[in-house]
Amino acid sequence: MNIWVNTPSETDTNNAPYTLSRFISIAIWSAIIIWSLICGAGSLFQIYSLNQQAVELARIQAQERFTSQALMLTNPMFMTREAHKFSRENSTLLGHLTSLRPKAPENKPDKWEKKALFLFESGEQEVTELSYVNGKEQLRLMRPLMTEESCLLCHGQDGYQIGDIRGGLSVSVPLQPARKIIESQIIISAVGYCLIWLLGLAGIRWTGGRIKSQVTHNEQTQQALQESEKKVNNLAQAIEQSPASFVITDLDTHIEYVNQAFCHASGYDKEELLGQTINILKSDKTQPETYTSLWRSLARGKPWKGELYNRRKDGSIIVEFCSISPLLDHNGHITQYVAVKEDITEKQYLSKELEQHQHHLQELVEERTREVVQERQRAEDANKAKTRFLSNTSHEIRTPMNAIIGLTHLLQKSELTQDQKKKLEKIDTSASHLLSVINDILDLSKIEAGKLTLENSSFSLNELFEHINSLLKFQLEDKGISLTIVNHGVPDWLQGDVVRLRQALLNYIGNAIKFTEQGGITLTATVEQQKDDDYLIRFDVEDTGIGIENNKIDDLFKPFRQADESTTKRYGGTGLGLAITQNLASLMGGQVGASSVPGQGSTFWLTGHFKAATAPLERPVNEAEEIVCNEDELREQFKGLPVLLVDDNEINMEVATELLEDAGFIVEQAENGRIAVEKARAHPFELILMDVKMPVMDGIEATRLIRMQPAYANTPILAMTANVYKEDQEPCIEVGMNDFIPKPVDPDTMFRIIGLSLAQNKNRARTHTPTETTPAIPFVTTISDNSHSEHIPDSSSIDFTILRQTFGDNIERQHQILAKFMLQMKNVSDDMRTGYEANDCDIIAFQAHKLKSSSSMVGANPLADICQAMEIAGQEGNWSEILLYYPQFEQALLTVNQAIKATIASDEA
Repeated sequence: MNIWVNTPSETDTNNAPYTLSRFISIAIWSAIIIWSLICGAGSLFQIYSLNQQAVELARIQAQERFTSQALMLTNPMFMTREAHKFSRENSTLLGHLTSLRPKAPENKPDKWEKKALFLFESGEQEVTELSYVNGKEQLRLMRPLMTEESCLLCHGQDGYQIGDIRGGLSVSVPLQPARKIIESQIIISAVGYCLIWLLGLAGIRWTGGRIKSQVTHNEQTQQALQESEKKVNNLAQAIEQSPASFVITDLDTHIEYVNQAFCHASGYDKEELLGQTINILKSDKTQPETYTSLWRSLARGKPWKGELYNRRKDGSIIVEFCSISPLLDHNGHITQYVAVKEDITEKQYLSKELEQHQHHLQELVEERTREVVQERQRAEDANKAKTRFLSNTSHEIRTPMNAIIGLTHLLQKSELTQDQKKKLEKIDTSASHLLSVINDILDLSKIEAGKLTLENSSFSLNELFEHINSLLKFQLEDKGISLTIVNHGVPDWLQGDVVRLRQALLNYIGNAIKFTEQGGITLTATVEQQKDDDYLIRFDVEDTGIGIENNKIDDLFKPFRQADESTTKRYGGTGLGLAITQNLASLMGGQVGASSVPGQGSTFWLTGHFKAATAPLERPVNEAEEIVCNEDELREQFKGLPVLLVDDNEINMEVATELLEDAGFIVEQAENGRIAVEKARAHPFELILMDVKMPVMDGIEATRLIRMQPAYANTPILAMTANVYKEDQEPCIEVGMNDFIPKPVDPDTMFRIIGLSLAQNKNRARTHTPTETTPAIPFVTTISDNSHSEHIPDSSSIDFTILRQTFGDNIERQHQILAKFMLQMKNVSDDMRTGYEANDCDIIAFQAHKLKSSSSMVGANPLADICQAMEIAGQEGNWSEILLYYPQFEQALLTVNQAIKATIASDEA
């Protein structure tokens, strides 16, 4: 097999094999013709050289891929020498690369080559000769190798310059095969002289055609070789100019090729690297396990990828990502290693720096997250504290208001003068307004705390409108204005929270009534959007009132905001209603808004999502409406029904007892849950009203124990509580309470809930007959046996005008309340001393809370203030403050007790 390898500097030598083949063929043919003319005879012979040329060209093509691959991996001169060596071993054609200044002994010229080299120095471009080499006749051809610019990369140190004769390429073709053919035909040529001439002429013509075809084929082959050479050169140029480092080593890791990027990365020149082992770059920074993994993969013939810490020429460390692959021959044996490397030193530095920044950023984020969590926790704690405060405040306000509203209701039933009736009506109106404000504040608190949730039940929109109209009827009549309700295509039966919708609409209509002096109010319902059974409904409330400036409308829906101060002074209000309405609309998936023209009126609107509901085929009867609506109906239907009333507050007990007795019930009292359980076991009751927060045993535990008794499985148990939050009511429902009577007790509300609960309890036994009410507990007029009788009563310790304003001239009733209060003071005093001696802050807080509300009720404000301070100290576990306040508490008890006794004695004198 013949391999013709071109050096990058002398591409014209590519033509040597083809030119030589053509020369041999023509020379042989000419020699045969001349010999035949001389001998007078001709012979038929084979055109050996043409066939030989075709074989050689085929072999050249077969080796193109191998040559291209080799050129990618080795330098040109090395491959040229390898090609000549291969030619000598595998072909009859001999090629020799030689020079007058050879570096390798095998490149030393022979005598003919040396002569040709000197001729090249004198200007000859080609030297040919028929000569004998090693006793064999050879046709020899030699051409010079000129020095080009690219040659100086490797041979610049030898003193060559561009254009110098660097050496020559000689080719020797043996003529012995052709001569053997000629000699074998001499005998035949004498016989077939004439035939030879004819065949010769035909052969000449045939050979000419073959030669022409061969020339065409050779030209195509030459073009293919040139294209292949171009591809190889482009590939070699791409590798040389690649930013990635390329290195090829032998099996012993001696470097055979490097590109310019490798030299730049390592800091070495090519001459310093070629022939060296790759260990020249090795540093002690790479882990031994990395090299073990590397050589294990290469030994298996598999590529390896990883990071290596190498050392530059200047001693600095370079981090490179390497991809090392073994090169295999056609037998699968490893011949070389090729590595492609990328300098990632800067990337790794940036990566570490980025990692540090990320770590620092993560620390900042974590720190900020902790701060946010802490802030959120503080906000949640503050919100919980606010909720507890509002709940406690509500409880504290509702407890005395329970007495105000209840006693007002009782007084209104007694014989009064016209002036007294008006005053009581004002008290009742003021109490109702105060309760409304409290409810608004609590609703807003629940909304802000995210504790306000919507119920989902079916309701009739038209009935809701009728209910609103009935609630506002008297207000509308008092102001002489009308309320018009219009339904534009909204389904009657809907599913949603009817209570909250009614609240929102009442807020709007209530404001409209407040700010409208003449004309009327219109409530309109329209469908804004509909998708399947989901309706977005808009409610508009339009009035003909004073109107609002447009630049002040946005502030109306913010808490505690009104149009201006003059509006607040003239019309009153807290500014919470619209804020609550906005939040309710948001919970319903809607929005709120308003438009107004000053002096002409305003329109407030809200939207909400509701599901369409199906009207029941037969509407269920509301037994509460059918049976009981007021006190008179209760008295008529349930007179003599035994009721257990459980409350630890004497004044609340007194008010509720009188309300229930006036309605015809027989009331049994219990001051805590334990007594209630004992009385429930001893006597049958048809209704139980249970306070929730009590000493000894609270209402939750008492209800649980009472429900365990078979006789009370269905008995209505109603919670009487000032805690209006849902989370406070859920435990009541869990233990079996049926409903809630909120404090302060509104008599009408209480009677309605009692009537509803009794109506729903169809399984109760109606076998009870009226009996006399239980005698009242004897009044106690002393606190302790060691009261200081010589102490002068302090008239400022209690304000008796509060009781006089409540009960008027009913001195007996005032004395009853004061006697109850004195008894409560004694009991609280005993329990407080027990807690004081036991260092129990919880008992102190509970008893102080218990007495505080009663003290405010009877006008003992200094005592109430001390109780409040002790309650807070007990809740916070601040024993030092309890020690400070306790003597003041005992002194206040003594002062109030003596003031009450003095007043009673004075009234009876």
